[in-house]
Amino acid sequence: MIKILVVMVGLLWQPVAVAQLVGRIEATSQGVGVGTVFVTSEEGNVGFSVVKFENDFSGVGVGLESPLFYTIHNTTDNRLIIAPRVSFEHHKNFLPMSLGGRASILYYTNFGEGILTLRPELGLTLRSNIYLFYGYHFTFDKSHLIPRVHQLTLGFTLVGGH
Repeated sequence: MIKILVVMVGLLWQPVAVAQLVGRIEATSQGVGVGTVFVTSEEGNVGFSVVKFENDFSGVGVGLESPLFYTIHNTTDNRLIIAPRVSFEHHKNFLPMSLGGRASILYYTNFGEGILTLRPELGLTLRSNIYLFYGYHFTFDKSHLIPRVHQLTLGFTLVGGH
């Protein structure tokens, strides 16, 4: 009986994993992006952040990016280009200003043609609420749909809930 009680108390003292769904808005060197990330992090919310990620966290995200109204070089008209995105990200929170990274698969399309790209990103994060990433697009084919292969992203976490 005492052994069972000790095991139960020990389990209660373990960090509890909490699933969070957070919104993101981003301004990039190519345009804008919006998305959401499904995050699992440890509970233990001490700190100054709006969405309290005191410990490292990883998450799977989906989003949509657009280089706004990028002019395709072969034509004279502006066409809207969008890029649905699936990503995995990790933030290492060991100081208020810490490191973060993301790997994204994007499909840039103007609804007439499209290209699949892989974009790893690395940068600084302020307790996972504000982040500045540098990314590079690896394409499987040369395309005029991607304005630049280098990208800077300034992102903000909007909401979070348990």
